[in-house]
Amino acid sequence: MDYNKLKNHVEEHKEFVRKKHHRDGDIFFTALQGSQNYGLADDKSDVDTKTLLIPNLKYALFEKPVTETNILDNNEHADVKDIREMFRMFEKQNTNFIEILFTPYVYLNHKYLDEYVWLMHHAEKIAFGNPNQTVWANLGHIREKIKKFDNSTVGTAADVERLGYDPKQLHHMYRLKDFLSTFVDRVDGKNDRTYKSMLCEPANTGFLMKCKRGHFNRRYAESMRSEMGAWADWFEQEYGKKYPNEETWEMKKFFQDLSYELIKKAESK
Repeated sequence: MDYNKLKNHVEEHKEFVRKKHHRDGDIFFTALQGSQNYGLADDKSDVDTKTLLIPNLKYALFEKPVTETNILDNNEHADVKDIREMFRMFEKQNTNFIEILFTPYVYLNHKYLDEYVWLMHHAEKIAFGNPNQTVWANLGHIREKIKKFDNSTVGTAADVERLGYDPKQLHHMYRLKDFLSTFVDRVDGKNDRTYKSMLCEPANTGFLMKCKRGHFNRRYAESMRSEMGAWADWFEQEYGKKYPNEETWEMKKFFQDLSYELIKKAESK
């Protein structure tokens, strides 16, 4: 799917969210998440998105922040989060959320252009804001993928029946392993990679696509899963306590100030 088609698809998700939540607040932006951001998409790849919702003042004061996943008729996912919830995810250094700071496939509500530019200006700083959290968040993702290795769902049933496992889980394990290995080298001063390049430009795309397309039989894939489990245990011992669990800059204040400016501007319409 080319750039314009992907952008149009993202806008369709935005419109779905707008119709559902127009009474709750205003959309900040809707961004693509997933394989297209890593150069690992194929003709079977869905278009999944995350939308940041700016709550109106009444909602912000009296209601719990919106956080939900909508599964559309075509099985695509449209995640929605109140900006306060999404910013908390950024603080937790959750890579699945951080990635939307770097995707080019975005619908932006231009009323909030200045705030979006300010957020993007700080994207790399946010992404390196707490290396300890990044290590643990990604280790958690890897272990989740290991656990779901042969889980069968509506979206994975055909592959699990054909191969005996879900190849997408296998490819995510190795993608996250390579990201984490490069990330800690960057934090330790052994390379000068940007977070965006580490996440969005994996070096071993050929191998990762083989994993994703089910190139390996069940027996060999199981050995790869075991290898990943052992690697995760080793990595935890090496890096789980290496970095202090604290922000490297005033990230929390940054998000508080940004939330205030967004809600104030939303109320001015």
